[in-house]
Amino acid sequence: MNKSILVAVEDYPGGESEVSHHFVHVRNLYYAEHGLNVIVLSFKAKFDYVYDGIRVISFKTFKEMQKDFACLVVHQANLKHHAIFLLKYGRLFSRFVFFFHGHEVLRINSVYPEPYAFKRSSGYIRKLIQDIYDTVKLKFWHYYYPAVASKSDYVFVSKWMLEQFSKWLKLDLGRLGQQVHVIPNCIAKDFEINKYDNGAEKLYDFVTVRGNLDTSKYAVDLVISSARSNPDARYLIVGKGTIFDYLEMPSNITWFEKTSTHREIIEYLNASRCALMPTRTDAQGLMMCEMASFGIPTITSDIPVCREVLSSFPNVYFVANDKFDMNLQEVLEQLAPLEERNESFFSDRTIGSEVQLIEDCLRK
Repeated sequence: MNKSILVAVEDYPGGESEVSHHFVHVRNLYYAEHGLNVIVLSFKAKFDYVYDGIRVISFKTFKEMQKDFACLVVHQANLKHHAIFLLKYGRLFSRFVFFFHGHEVLRINSVYPEPYAFKRSSGYIRKLIQDIYDTVKLKFWHYYYPAVASKSDYVFVSKWMLEQFSKWLKLDLGRLGQQVHVIPNCIAKDFEINKYDNGAEKLYDFVTVRGNLDTSKYAVDLVISSARSNPDARYLIVGKGTIFDYLEMPSNITWFEKTSTHREIIEYLNASRCALMPTRTDAQGLMMCEMASFGIPTITSDIPVCREVLSSFPNVYFVANDKFDMNLQEVLEQLAPLEERNESFFSDRTIGSEVQLIEDCLRK
């Protein structure tokens, strides 16, 4: 059986961005460990390279290759690169596996919250361009995905993501056959093999870690509001952004302006009593899943996707987004660290299911 697969992504770690699409890299490492021959096509790559043992090629190299790939795996397909690639080269692949993570099948201006005021300098033009792009995007995929259903599998990171896909593409899922799957993203290995140390010294009551503090869907403004309403609590916010140039930082907040490794995040979690991770929109909310799985008491937003992915965790408490100025110290008294590991998002249950799916595709 030919076990060669090509993974097509917009960007990949080790190239233009060291952290972009790390969630794809985690999968690829697992695929390789389990016998799949993985090559990544990064549309942003200007040269070929190897990252953690995974070969990454440019589009130029792909065109020059004479290699037989049994399966094409596509993450976050866009119009600029993926759509053109699929139309021109899709015939070279026996099977497709499409992964849906969020924005690629959503009408952004309808689903995502309004940007913070300080990010709206060209708001009307930005919205207009986004709406035009999304109209074309959604129409194209509405016709394309059913057209290739006989040779495709479709993987969604949550039921919420699947519902949004059907809603915005105006697509009856029956047109995709029986090959629709809900498989969440897996948590990083560091959160699997390590466990929250409740006995460690607690320097903070609440910790929030975000890659971009200026993105309104991650609701850092609600963390700031909470800090103002709980002046005796100690808050740690980790992440880069300019939000504190526009919103006054309460004195009980410590801010580390940096991008952190998983090991550093674990240090922050062990030094805190609770993870505070509000969100306005998420397809899954991988980082809050990592924190809850690690075992730290976690507070997140009471929205459908959070309920879906974290309702089985007794260490998680849900707060309505208009209630984050409540007394969270009282909430914290009701929470306890996770005693028995919840393995819902461990790799064997998530990526393991993906490997089985891909191997089934290869056999077909």
